[in-house]
Amino acid sequence: MSESIEYYSSSETSKLSKILSPIWRDIGFPEKLSSARKEAIKLLKHMIQQEPNEWLYWYALTRYLSYGGFELELSEAVRAGEFCCQLKPNDLRSLYTLGNALRSILRAKYYIPTKGLPQKEMLEIMKREVETSRAWPGPDIFSFRASYESLQALGLTLEQAAEKTIRIYELVLSKASKNNEKKVLRDSLNTMSSEFPFIQRYVL
Repeated sequence: MSESIEYYSSSETSKLSKILSPIWRDIGFPEKLSSARKEAIKLLKHMIQQEPNEWLYWYALTRYLSYGGFELELSEAVRAGEFCCQLKPNDLRSLYTLGNALRSILRAKYYIPTKGLPQKEMLEIMKREVETSRAWPGPDIFSFRASYESLQALGLTLEQAAEKTIRIYELVLSKASKNNEKKVLRDSLNTMSSEFPFIQRYVL
């Protein structure tokens, strides 16, 4: 089991590279990022069909789904993360990737329905969405509507999803061994506490 809460071991990297190495090269180019991630998701789903209980493929799939773009089903990332936890419940990476997948749908907080609005007002809302999304931690622009729809698909309220995310991060923080990773977790928890101040923190 990896000591990290996030990264692949050398043997895991070697195994993944056999199917994803051409895609990893493309991910280094912004103009190829979206298509490369789509291809990675396609290949990982194909491998899962062949080895349905291979944790590594589910873990990689969860990460690619969580850090995608407008077109990806974030609810699928959460379900994949939940299956990671079933396969390896004691691996902190399972918990952390599930927490990150859940956090991705919390962008629903910023979703404003535009149906029926005048075009000018609708465009203003879309512009603010893009600007706010760029400020969100991570490399991509995300769709707040996709987050909202994924929240609905999972049958969760925003508050329930936020509390689940905080509890998962707290559990990972209580077991993490690396100081730099503890700092990342504390920073994430502090950010979430400012966004959802009504949710009580138990691990500081």
